[in-house]
Amino acid sequence: MKEKLIKKAILEIENPTFGTTEQYLEVLDLEIEDRKLKIERVDLASFEEDNVVYFAIKDEPFFLCVYFSKKDNEITYVGTENGKSGLFNGNFRRSDFSSTFSIHQLERPFWMECK
Repeated sequence: MKEKLIKKAILEIENPTFGTTEQYLEVLDLEIEDRKLKIERVDLASFEEDNVVYFAIKDEPFFLCVYFSKKDNEITYVGTENGKSGLFNGNFRRSDFSSTFSIHQLERPFWMECK
């Protein structure tokens, strides 16, 4: 299954059928490894209705992604996804924004400075 999706995703990159693929390829430089497009991973589990092939982008912290329907393995979408993310979940019942941001040494968001 993975190999079939990878082959289809590479075909989409080499001969785009989606306008978004063409647009992304005009501005993004995909990584090449051993004379092949570098595939960062194939995700068969994270989405209920889609499988995703992730292509590495040179010097960028995000990926070019080709999404496939789990029903028929046809491409449904081409887009990008962040490669690195961090989540902050705070409970502000006992403190306010200022003290929470200072405790965690976070930069105050610009909107906190607006009055």
